[in-house]
Amino acid sequence: MIRPCLLIPVYNHPATIGPLVASLDPLRLPVILVNDGSDSACTRVLRELQQSFRQVQLVERERNGGKGAAVKSGLAEAYRLGFSHALQVDADGQHETGDLPTLLELAEQHPR
Repeated sequence: MIRPCLLIPVYNHPATIGPLVASLDPLRLPVILVNDGSDSACTRVLRELQQSFRQVQLVERERNGGKGAAVKSGLAEAYRLGFSHALQVDADGQHETGDLPTLLELAEQHPR
């Protein structure tokens, strides 16, 4: 059995991250948001999301290191929290989140 989470690296997407997190709520999966040195407006939104959604964990990076660094920070946090799998979703809403249940099903069938 797998123990999955969602991983979302965020750099200055204050308008899209809230609706994205809300749209993921029905999946009932833990969400790790990685603030990759966003400005104060986006940081405020991320902290509000952590307060509003109990499944949200926020990792804060002081400086922007790029998507790769943010993903690595998020994966390290996922590992620290004991998750076996992390599905990375972009903060700008470009990924088709309707595909996530299928990806999770495949991970269950083929956990390695």
